Amino acid sequence: MWGIVPHGDEIVADIGYRWPMITLLVGVAAAQQVSFEALTRVQLGQDPSLTVSAHAPGQLAVALTCGDRRFDWSGRVDAGFSHRVVLGGLPVGRTGCSGSARLDAPDGGWAEQPLTFTVAVLPPIAWTVSDQDWDRDRQRLVTHPDRGLKEARAVAIGAGGQELEVAYADVSDPSAPTFELGTTEEIVQIRVTGTDPDGFTSELLLSPWYYAIPHEDVVFASGSAEITAAEAPKLEKCWADVQRVVATYGSVVPIKLYVAGYTDTVGSDASNLELSRRRAKAIASWFRSRGFAGEVAWQGFGEQVLAVPTPDETDAAANRRAVYLLAAQDPPNGPELPRSDWSR
Repeated sequence: MWGIVPHGDEIVADIGYRWPMITLLVGVAAAQQVSFEALTRVQLGQDPSLTVSAHAPGQLAVALTCGDRRFDWSGRVDAGFSHRVVLGGLPVGRTGCSGSARLDAPDGGWAEQPLTFTVAVLPPIAWTVSDQDWDRDRQRLVTHPDRGLKEARAVAIGAGGQELEVAYADVSDPSAPTFELGTTEEIVQIRVTGTDPDGFTSELLLSPWYYAIPHEDVVFASGSAEITAAEAPKLEKCWADVQRVVATYGSVVPIKLYVAGYTDTVGSDASNLELSRRRAKAIASWFRSRGFAGEVAWQGFGEQVLAVPTPDETDAAANRRAVYLLAAQDPPNGPELPRSDWSR
């Protein structure tokens, strides 16, 4: 008789974790002639498997059915022999496997053991985080993985890559792990790591940081998007600030430049929207030509976002303006940036 530990008609299994797969192990006693190791949980792109190891000679046959797929193997074995039965082609999700293994010994004796276990083929954890999920003032972050997590942690990274804080999520709602960060330092990046009940781990990188570049607005000729030689020094004054920010934060996150343009209410809404877009593009292009190596994006809002409310057809210099932002990801929507329709 084999030394597999029985429980009713099924194998008693201990579950252990091994990245990137989880291993289902069946213990082996001294008198056992065959043992098994089943890789029961794998990520999408990998295959579960059942490894059969013989500790005595004989004719071994394994027959398994997993869902609607059948896996059979047989052969003559010697002590120390191992064979891996790959359970390929299984669907995403969990699939029950059942079958048996039979050993026919050279002396005519035989033994048969039922095999029953469940395998899981799972995609990587996917995350969703919206602008509303990060409360900049309270430093509170809510994340939304596509399946429940048993644990999650967040590492707050500051300028120069300094680790500011490690926080562990409240997973009382496993579908929305929530982090409360207490650091008073400027957070450049948040690295979130989540582990699901099957032991799979996934990382989410967020950068809530952004920097608004102080500047004097470029004055354009009426209806024009050309930056004249007389106005270019205003942008040149910003360049040193841009270089400083890239030097300070660029080792932690990729720095991108965002330019948003606005107009007053003189002219039609459609023409002002297009004019503001062209002017924002001109400013973004100037920085790119000046040597900014990161991604550059621009967007126009026309007269839709007025710094100073005015009636229609009002000439107001305060409304003819632009915003220059340095950030690692698209800046959040808000009163100044009511939509994200960045051109690149």
